[in-house]
Amino acid sequence: ISSKAPYALVVASVNALGTWKSPESVPLLQKALAMPSRREVVRQAALQALAQVSPSEGERAIVQAFGASNPQTLRQAALIAAAS
Repeated sequence: ISSKAPYALVVASVNALGTWKSPESVPLLQKALAMPSRREVVRQAALQALAQVSPSEGERAIVQAFGASNPQTLRQAALIAAAS
C-alpha cells in the first residue's frame, strides 16, 4: 500500500485484505487509515476492511475517526463503515 499508487488500486488492495481476513494485514490497513484521499475513499475502505479483519481494531478506528478534530469527510467515512 503506497500513497503514490492510484486511489483505485489502493482501495482494491485494501478491499482484498479485508476479504482475506488475515490478522497479518492489520498493520497495512492501519497504514491505509493514515492515507488521505479524495472523498476519503482509501480511509473508508480501510475502516471497513479493518472491521472485517479485526472487529476490535475496526471499532476502535471507527470511533477515533468520529473525532470532532477530523475532517467531515473522514467522519462521514466512519459513519459509512459503522453502518456496513
